[in-house]
Amino acid sequence: MVRSGSSQNTSDTPTNGERARRTALVEVTPKEAYTVMLIDCLSRLHSGGVDMEWDACIERAWREETDSEFLPVLNAPSTALWGPPGHGKTTICKLVGKRVAAHLGLEFVLNPPNDFVITKRHFLMTSQEMSGSVSNVEFAGIPAKATAKRENGSEYAYMEKLLERRIVQLRDAACGILLLDDFPNASSFVQNNVLSICEEGRFQGLDLGPRVMPFLTGNLGAVDGTHTGRPSTTTMTRVRNLAFYEDAEDFARRTEATFRELPYGDLGISGFLERNPSYYDTLDPSGPPGPHACPRANTKTIDSCRLVRHFYDVREGNAAPQNAQLGIL
Repeated sequence: MVRSGSSQNTSDTPTNGERARRTALVEVTPKEAYTVMLIDCLSRLHSGGVDMEWDACIERAWREETDSEFLPVLNAPSTALWGPPGHGKTTICKLVGKRVAAHLGLEFVLNPPNDFVITKRHFLMTSQEMSGSVSNVEFAGIPAKATAKRENGSEYAYMEKLLERRIVQLRDAACGILLLDDFPNASSFVQNNVLSICEEGRFQGLDLGPRVMPFLTGNLGAVDGTHTGRPSTTTMTRVRNLAFYEDAEDFARRTEATFRELPYGDLGISGFLERNPSYYDTLDPSGPPGPHACPRANTKTIDSCRLVRHFYDVREGNAAPQNAQLGIL
């Protein structure tokens, strides 16, 4: 659907469908991705009757979101969001976490500092950068000596794994999300081990417990002009894979709302991009890969233009109309 006065010429604009067909991924809109991931997250967090009070909260959230009774599932999958850089993959994961936290009356905490004390009042979202990862140390931990006592009181030594603090913190929270960012740029054996975490919630010395939902994000390599490989068969079969792309209309709607209450708004730039989508995303999936415009770059451009306009308006002797929101008379 196009706004009044807009002219949508998409002949030179790549579509999500074109990217999805080149990667065998399911094509989704931002809203669809959010909805699917939210439902999967609620399903994963349900204890299956182990904690009746907790399950009642999850089921209530489910009814509010779906207008239906809760449907138990055997294995709620983790989701891998694939798409070009800057289209809001990480943002969608954050929105899911914030929504679940609001339903459960929890405080949403994102990547807290080491001295932050996590409690059962928190919904914790931890982001783990996977790009360049060649070791399982981040998840499996490093060897550490420990001691224990036998029934007769004698001690014996054994080896256990010492885990990263932010991974341990996930167990301290009421529930949470582990975001594995830029997943395909980790080495292949790290990817395979991480997929065990996504599917089973554990790997070697790591046990996330039943109340943590792993999400993955990744680019599409040659399809979107980034340096990464295509999803493997293992990835395709162990997590839910979605091709995610924010088109010009979605971007315009979101950006107008974001900047509406700020001085100068978005300067009409999102509307221009909606009417001229070939300027919105310059990637041509049929051509050679290379740098291209994306929503993240467009948002930064809007802020830069707002700053230029601001300094133009406050320039001494400038006869241009002043901005009342800034208190300039």
